[in-house]
Amino acid sequence: APEARMSLVHGDLIEQHLPMRTFVAREYRAGRLPIWSPDTLSGEPSAANSVFSIFYPLGLWEVLFPTLPFLALELEILANLALAGVFTLLYVREITGSLGAGLLSGVVFSLSGFLTSYPMLQMIILQVAVWLPAGLWLLERGLRRRSLRHVALAGAAFGVGILGGHFQTVLYTAYAAGAYLVYRLVGERVGWRWALGAAGILGLVTLGVGAPQWLPSAEIIARSTRGRLGYDEIAHGFDLAAWWGLLRPNPGQWSPLYVGWVALALAGGALAMGAARRSGLPWRRGQAAFWGAVAALSLLASLGKNGFLYPLLYRAAPGFALFRDQERAAFLVTFALATLAGLGYAALRDWGAGGAGRLVRSRVALVVLVALVALDLARANGGMREPLPPGGWEAPTPAATYLQEHAAEGWARVSSEGLLPLDGNAALRYGYRDTTGNGPLQIGAYDRFIATVPELRWWQMLNVRHVVTRRVLDHPGLHLALEDPARDERVYTLEIGSRDAWIAHD
Repeated sequence: APEARMSLVHGDLIEQHLPMRTFVAREYRAGRLPIWSPDTLSGEPSAANSVFSIFYPLGLWEVLFPTLPFLALELEILANLALAGVFTLLYVREITGSLGAGLLSGVVFSLSGFLTSYPMLQMIILQVAVWLPAGLWLLERGLRRRSLRHVALAGAAFGVGILGGHFQTVLYTAYAAGAYLVYRLVGERVGWRWALGAAGILGLVTLGVGAPQWLPSAEIIARSTRGRLGYDEIAHGFDLAAWWGLLRPNPGQWSPLYVGWVALALAGGALAMGAARRSGLPWRRGQAAFWGAVAALSLLASLGKNGFLYPLLYRAAPGFALFRDQERAAFLVTFALATLAGLGYAALRDWGAGGAGRLVRSRVALVVLVALVALDLARANGGMREPLPPGGWEAPTPAATYLQEHAAEGWARVSSEGLLPLDGNAALRYGYRDTTGNGPLQIGAYDRFIATVPELRWWQMLNVRHVVTRRVLDHPGLHLALEDPARDERVYTLEIGSRDAWIAHD
């Protein structure tokens, strides 16, 4: 029954991704490149605000819908989780020679407490994270086969990750991939000319494919309100007690560190037994040690200012001073543990020729392990669902209905104060112009303008004709058009001398 339908919890997926992607799909359907949105924040560069994801290729299917349904985003999330599993399978199979090890690692990563927590609500994190294993798989093939073509394909995969739009996750991917490249080049003992060529090709292709997103985003980041964040605002992370989340799901909360007992035990086994060194495959040597180091360093970095590592990274490592919420380093912790789980399974499979080895190699044992992992991880993030409210997340309110009927006239704007369904981004969904918006990258000069100029004056300057507010306003030019006592909301129409204006810079 509709009243019993469950939905992902209310958050950025509904208030940002749904309206922003609705705008992008509508513009593409109309034959326009959606590089500028006139509908929010009195106009904003949607190409630079990476949450719009206008260049991410796997999101282009959304143009099929005249009005993008929320269900489409839910299906897209599931597709990204599946891709994360497939790419991880391919990478771990490449370094272990075992399809079973790849399958186990793919299930661990795709169902991990990290990917099934807030990345499902902040889709751009998911869109970047899935391309780390894809790039590593192609990079490993390129290094082992001395194939610059595969190295270039790895760069293309990492570049598509940049188009995904979450630059903190891009930063983690860049450091992990860069460290892996150095580690494998040393292990392969290639000539310095080939090594420099491979590194150059990887970097150039990555930056080239990702350029449509990172170039405009770099400019807006420098001009945004994020540029004024201080150390205390960006350095918070897990406290030490959060590390218990490695051993059990957090009751009623997100569990971004949880990979399950089976995966954790296999990862420990990989480290304890030196899984890679027992193999006769030369490209597997040191893999367990490398990914163990990645897991440990990322876990320390996730503490932010509560640990000793992040303050050093903040001062010395490029990029770490730009982003807040250091607990997101759980991304690399999770991926490293998933890889180690596959290495641990491969070590057990190769261990001896007796009954124990045959048992682990059996399909029944693999099916049991995968089932145990899936059942264990199903407990991780049950709090990600909630009942869909009556009428859905976009249930019309009297104010929203009034604006849809009256606000699309000419170039006039609305000041909605974020009170409409879908918060400050409702205008993107319904096609009128608003002075309000809701996103991570807002131009600092506009923010200062709204904060410092008297409200009546910026209403005039921005051609505001409708105001939605909970305040009772009294001015000769304001006329109460609608009052909704149930929501304590009012809609005023304005006649305060506003006029349309065009500014020509050249």
